[in-house]
Amino acid sequence: MATNQILVVEDDPMSLELLDVLLTQEGFIVTGCGSGDDAVAAITKNHEIGLVLTDLQMPGLRGPALAAAMRKATPTQLRIFAMSATAPEHRLPGFDAFLLKPLSMERFLSLTHGSGLHPGASPEEAHLLDEGIYRRMAAAMPATQLKATYTFALDDALTRIRAMRTAFHENDNSSFRRQAHAIKGGCAMVGAVELASLASLFERNGISGKQVGTELDEFELAVDRLRRMLEARF
Repeated sequence: MATNQILVVEDDPMSLELLDVLLTQEGFIVTGCGSGDDAVAAITKNHEIGLVLTDLQMPGLRGPALAAAMRKATPTQLRIFAMSATAPEHRLPGFDAFLLKPLSMERFLSLTHGSGLHPGASPEEAHLLDEGIYRRMAAAMPATQLKATYTFALDDALTRIRAMRTAFHENDNSSFRRQAHAIKGGCAMVGAVELASLASLFERNGISGKQVGTELDEFELAVDRLRRMLEARF
């Protein structure tokens, strides 16, 4: 399946046209639509679409309900990115990442490369999971134990991310880095490459910048992303 096909869902025609131009220049094959209902229809018709970039503030079907409807409409393992001029107060179920408007193409491309959805990439190049570690674990234990091990690791990561959020609000940099360090070690053990890499960044940078809350949201979304990938295997 071609992974460079992207669906852009945006009810503002000018913004949709601009995104079409920018993404086409980066090598993507762009399909645009102006509503959530049209997005579901497009996904249903074209299973070659591997990535969706959708505005959150639209009339009609939008947000987590739109994400759920699109995932139900296709057998493809979609990556769905939300975008809005205002950061959401809570994490967004069903989405893989959130981007602030005006859209930073550098940020967008870093996310698509990290998920293997850049032009010419294949699903196996997603860099979510170290296949060597996964295969060794699968060979060493029953399937039920393998599933339980990964479930524990991901649940533990979510618990620690929430502890990092608390530490961030309390300006407790030591606790923030300590939790990130623990996530890094645990995820590295099970080959959760993306999560270990993100945890390493949080451990190194600590509490810095105004975007930490949003970055933690994206950290949680990365856990969901790997969980969905693993659930398709179990």
